[in-house]
Amino acid sequence: MGLAFVPSLTLATPTAKGQLISESLSKQTWRYMENVMRAMRRSLKEDSQTLSWQLLPGMQILLIQSLLKPPLNLSSLLHLSSLPPLAEAKDPRRRGPLILGGSMTRQPGGLSMRSGLACLNKWDSLLSEVKKVKSYETRRPSGKPGYFQMNQTEKREVALPANVDQQVYNLVLDATAGKASMTPPTVLESSSEGERGEKREDDEDPAPKDEAWMFGAARPEGSPFGEENERGLKRKGKWGEQRKELANTLKSNGEALEVQMQASEEGRQKRHEATLEISKEQWQMDMALRKEQLEIDKKKIELDTKQVDALSLIAQAFAKIAEK
Repeated sequence: MGLAFVPSLTLATPTAKGQLISESLSKQTWRYMENVMRAMRRSLKEDSQTLSWQLLPGMQILLIQSLLKPPLNLSSLLHLSSLPPLAEAKDPRRRGPLILGGSMTRQPGGLSMRSGLACLNKWDSLLSEVKKVKSYETRRPSGKPGYFQMNQTEKREVALPANVDQQVYNLVLDATAGKASMTPPTVLESSSEGERGEKREDDEDPAPKDEAWMFGAARPEGSPFGEENERGLKRKGKWGEQRKELANTLKSNGEALEVQMQASEEGRQKRHEATLEISKEQWQMDMALRKEQLEIDKKKIELDTKQVDALSLIAQAFAKIAEK
């Protein structure tokens, strides 16, 4: 049986009923490890002493020792005498040993062990690099080479991680189900649209009275629903009330916004008209001043002309006196 990549450290301890209690850093890892242990218990018999481990290059494998009987000897199983055993500690809050997960990686010099915390840090770092590569591959500009066709200088220019193996990249995408767990969609994006049925003639709008309680109305007497659905009915009725309140709030906000926009438009129009009036008055005043200045200039020219004529007559008179 091959184990896939697990993205966090899981603490597991057996209970008296033989169930597995897990404390995980994420609910996704918790569910994943429960499925893994359930599959291991189904595939291994009580007298089984062999287990096939699939060691993928560059991948982290979380080793969990739990309810297998008899306990497996991982060192002899993997034919590694130097492989350290899994750490055991006592949890004062519960009975029984607390088993800590470890990690194992294929290195050039052989297999090496990592602690659970180191495994978690390794996964976070690797996932961050894979996200960057995936984001670049998804939004790669036209004519640009792919990440795995770029050299170190080109990767550095576009701020991409330098050493992401293509096989590891593909394995991480497979382990995280592609895009789903790497960039979780929103609730609206993850929901299916479905098919909308055609409206029939006997359909009522709003909802019929026997369904009005779902939208906040009082629940009718003699309802066919049992007591086990009481909590769900209350929740639906509460959501109906909240939806009504939200609709009323949005409606009042829309009306207030409309009034505010109308008042703003009226104020802007008034300011524009006032500006036009002021500009018109200022233009009229400028024209009147220019006309007055023009009249003054005309009178000045006339006075200058008369003064020149008078001086000319005086000069002629002096000339006649000089001749005598």
